Amino acid sequence: MECEVCKERSSVGYCVETNILICEVCSTSCEKCGDLMSRKAARVSERSGRAYCTRCWEEKHGKPKEKVAIPAPTKGGDSGGDTSFAALGTADADLDVSDRAALDAAEEADKDADDDAAFRASAWKPPPPWKLSFQSAILGLIAIVCVYIFPSFYRVTLPGGQIILTPYILMIVPTIAIIWGVLGLTSMDYMSDKTRSLLGVFIGALALTLCIAAVTRDPLDRSKEAQVETRDGYNRAELEVWRERMLEKHRPPTE
Repeated sequence: MECEVCKERSSVGYCVETNILICEVCSTSCEKCGDLMSRKAARVSERSGRAYCTRCWEEKHGKPKEKVAIPAPTKGGDSGGDTSFAALGTADADLDVSDRAALDAAEEADKDADDDAAFRASAWKPPPPWKLSFQSAILGLIAIVCVYIFPSFYRVTLPGGQIILTPYILMIVPTIAIIWGVLGLTSMDYMSDKTRSLLGVFIGALALTLCIAAVTRDPLDRSKEAQVETRDGYNRAELEVWRERMLEKHRPPTE
């Protein structure tokens, strides 16, 4: 079915104001409710350029004031008021000015509200505590697991020759995660993220426990003890086989 406005393109729907078929080019949508309407029937704001249907326009700016009808003079006498064209024009002008002032004030307030909302939406917002807690806890857990997998990361040699244990440094990360998680649990602004904050605290506590366990026992010393215990567990025959294998390995080649 063709558009009843341009008579050229296919229609996409009916105008909510005039109930005629309109196409995409000849139509527009209400800024507030989204109803389809023709461009001729739309109420367009002069300041913001937004289009509204009649219902939304009246809800936004209020219904226009009804003009006072000045009674026409009767044949038999006076109408009880000034019926001159000058008085009629003055009354209409006063009503138009008041209506225009009210509409301008409403549009100006709407524009300021939209600008303020856009500014708040585009402003930078800090991440919520649960996200900082969860990310820090995961980072600390991955770091301490790497220390368990790779024992060479257990110690850090400082420039002066001093040695510091890596788990002592890694304890800082899960501690920060726990602090952020507790902050998210106690803050009223983030009560909806209470479960996520609790998850960050749990993972941070797990990572902190692994750090403390790594400090109490050196994985390098544990690997050496395992080698000694394995050799001490050999019986006499197994020790003899091991001895011959080592001697064969380090025996110089014969000419």
